[in-house]
Parts: sequence; structure tokens; C-alpha cells
Amino acid sequence: MSAGKLYSVASLPEEWVGEDPDAGGLWIFGARPNGWAARRKYVGHKRALVAVGAHNAVGTGWPGHGRSGSQSRQVTVVSVSVAPELAARVDVAAEAEGVTRSAWVRAAIEAKLGGG
Repeated sequence: MSAGKLYSVASLPEEWVGEDPDAGGLWIFGARPNGWAARRKYVGHKRALVAVGAHNAVGTGWPGHGRSGSQSRQVTVVSVSVAPELAARVDVAAEAEGVTRSAWVRAAIEAKLGGG
């Protein structure tokens, strides 16, 4: 399976827009485990799309990250409680990069620990 392209859209902060490498087209889906299952067709303007790394959608079920079936890696939810001030700083950083809070935290953890 070939990798598809993944995008963020400012008006959809907790969702991704991804190409379906099999069926084609652009689809909106939740940036959460199994978010792809509740996908819907993207009908917005293509100029609103900001390309992001396909690795951000691992665990959502989106087929565009190049893994399927037995190749998919399992994900584990890791939650953390932080002070409101730190959460606000994370939100600012995530918005600046055009990604969700969850994707920003995941990338920060991967940068600190190496790989994913």
C-alpha cells in the first residue's frame, strides 16, 4: 500500500484530512484512535490544507500512512495531567505547527526518546 498525503486544516483542529490511497479523494477523520472509521468526504478548499507528516495519523486507522492489517502497530493511550499554563503553552506550539495537541505531544515525546 502506498502512503497517502495527510493535511491539517485550521478550522478542524481535532481532525485530519487525508488522501485515501485506495479509493482516492480527500477525507476528514478524527485525530484519535480509530478516527478513520467515522470519516467523511472533505469538500473544503484545497488551499486551506497544510501538509503534515503521515506519522501523525498512526493509530487512527487511516490507510495512508503505509501500514495495513498485520503491519499496523498497536497504540497505547498515555494521558498526563499538567497545569493550565503548560497546557496553554502546548496549545500555542501545536497551533504554530498546524497540528493537534495530541500530535504535538507525540512528536515531542518521540523527539526526546527517539523514534516511534
